Amino acid sequence: MLIKLKLIVLLPLLVVLAGIGLFLNWQGIEIAKAQVAPKTIWCNPANTGAEDGLTKATGYKTIYTASTKMAPGDILIVANGDWSTYSGMSIDNSDGGSRLAPSGIDVNHLTTIKAETDWGVKLNRLSDQGTGRNYMMIRGIVFMNGGGLYKWNYSKIVRCGFFMPKVTGNQSTFSIGWGAHDNLIEECVAWGGGRYKFMDYQGNHNIFRRCVARHDWYISPEWAGQETNFRGYGTHDDIWQNDISIDSDRKEYTEVVGGAVENADFWVGDQYGANGNIIDGCMAIKGMYNAYYFAGTDSGNDIITLKNSIALGPSLEGVASLTGALTCGTPQITAENSLFYNFKIGQQTFTTHNKGVGSLSIKNSIVRDTGPKAYGTDDYMYYFNVASGTFGSHSVNADPFISGLKYPVRVEAGSPLATAGSDGEPIGPTILKKIGVSGTSYGEPGWDQVTDENLWPFPNENKIKELMSTTVEGVPGIYGFTAYQSPFGSPNTLTSY
Repeated sequence: MLIKLKLIVLLPLLVVLAGIGLFLNWQGIEIAKAQVAPKTIWCNPANTGAEDGLTKATGYKTIYTASTKMAPGDILIVANGDWSTYSGMSIDNSDGGSRLAPSGIDVNHLTTIKAETDWGVKLNRLSDQGTGRNYMMIRGIVFMNGGGLYKWNYSKIVRCGFFMPKVTGNQSTFSIGWGAHDNLIEECVAWGGGRYKFMDYQGNHNIFRRCVARHDWYISPEWAGQETNFRGYGTHDDIWQNDISIDSDRKEYTEVVGGAVENADFWVGDQYGANGNIIDGCMAIKGMYNAYYFAGTDSGNDIITLKNSIALGPSLEGVASLTGALTCGTPQITAENSLFYNFKIGQQTFTTHNKGVGSLSIKNSIVRDTGPKAYGTDDYMYYFNVASGTFGSHSVNADPFISGLKYPVRVEAGSPLATAGSDGEPIGPTILKKIGVSGTSYGEPGWDQVTDENLWPFPNENKIKELMSTTVEGVPGIYGFTAYQSPFGSPNTLTSY
């Protein structure tokens, strides 16, 4: 009886306590939701008065200060202007990391630093050499001394520019790596100096999408001729989608002293391996010695895929080694539905090989006006005016220009090329739509699908032309698609090269 009475007395108390617990738990959830809601902070170096970050007029005067006021998931807007020479106007960890904004919360709550309008802000540098951040967004900012992000994960770098002035030594214009994974670099531009324009060093599941690179400043032979625009250095499962490597046309590329010439537009692989990487819908336009250069480990087990891509021959004299539309090392390489055109200057080849193992298989592709094929097997190919008479199975010697190839990025419907491939598929590339839904990182819905959005005119090409009209000190003139080369007086663009 005593036990029952105690229970009768305690039950109401337990009910009250349970109610209090549920209320407190609900309150905790609501507090957490309130904490997730981002606040917007302004940075405005032109502000000469009070600063609280609440408006553009009262924005904090430096990014260094504004970043310390941010909580995870907050948004920092930088007022438009050229602040590249202003003190405190870099995004960096130069003090050990306390000046870096905090990591975001998740993919839906990224800590964001963005320009007031895309391309409207110039800063000195974007740099984190090892502090590391997750769930970050950097958008719309042009960095006038390059950038490098180590140990960043699940972050998005969108519509940013990376310029590097004249430099010597092993400096990249923009790099991400040291295990960095699941990052998106989208619609970004890199040009000027720097050994590599876009580099991923031992990262994985990173996407470089609709980026443009031009290599303006030649620093070799200090680095034995190893320079490139898009570099996957020991990366695994990286993706390059709709990227363009534009021509440099520097005479220095023809004056390399000794050693192998390993300059390339796209260079994936090295002694650290490069497994599972994919280049999809990309273009090398009048670039360096090797349009696509795929190296790898000595094991020869790494896999690299090139598909639906284009190599339009370089404007530079070739040399006797490592020069061609597709240069192969040790990986297992497949190339499909691609175009290789005008690689016959000097000693240039269609394919060449510089290692003892590995394999190359090419099919459903077009080869016109190149040097000989020195390596690989091919199937269902269109060859024309090629130095070698050796063709693979189901291949033909026919001019693609009169068989349906009016533009490099497509074959004409109803033409011979449209159905001449294996299983009646087209031969050659079709690069008309954007690959990958804008803003999506690896694994997010639509990250690897061909969308219904037109790729041409290429995104931001007028802004890219404007930016690339400036180059490193001592390099004369403007060139690439910024130059007026048409006999009718109209300029070249990425859309009409």
